[in-house]
Amino acid sequence: MLVTSMKRSILLALFFLQPLLFNYAHAASTSINNPFAHGCLAEKLPGWTKRRVCNSDDDPSEIIIQQQQGGEETCRIPEIDYREIRIIPQNYDGAIFTAWVVQIVLSELLDVPTTTETSFPDKKCDFYDPDGRYDYGSVHDWDALELAKNLGDCRLANRSPDEENYQPCADFLAETFLTPQKKVHEGK
Repeated sequence: MLVTSMKRSILLALFFLQPLLFNYAHAASTSINNPFAHGCLAEKLPGWTKRRVCNSDDDPSEIIIQQQQGGEETCRIPEIDYREIRIIPQNYDGAIFTAWVVQIVLSELLDVPTTTETSFPDKKCDFYDPDGRYDYGSVHDWDALELAKNLGDCRLANRSPDEENYQPCADFLAETFLTPQKKVHEGK
């Protein structure tokens, strides 16, 4: 059942992400304009007008300027007050696609602010990144999960651009393999 669910997630991801994946494959680490920065469903589903909810990676001053100028907002303020969920996409495509599907469902359907955590201050792999950056992060960053458990909210972690002071923090690991069961059961 889990394998079937994962296959479904990957197929869904490929359907929605195909235009992005084509660009990423041909423009590896270069910046591109992300057509999904405001939301995947609004871009792909006719009649869907609801934008994704804002998260901590969005610049609040930019959103206010967009509102004042009557332009299209990149995101919207969530209707419910729910803390942000941070996902570790890891460093392989299957886990990244799964993380993006989870991010789309949470940010666009359930109005839960969601970001990704690569465990490096200079790497980004957020589905909504305006430049469409697709950097690989670390694998199985158990310390980031532990920090989330201790802080209760990853927005409290130090997001300094300085790697020495940066604190990787995440609530959810998109996919695991070859994980010692003892670590999973102990929550480590």
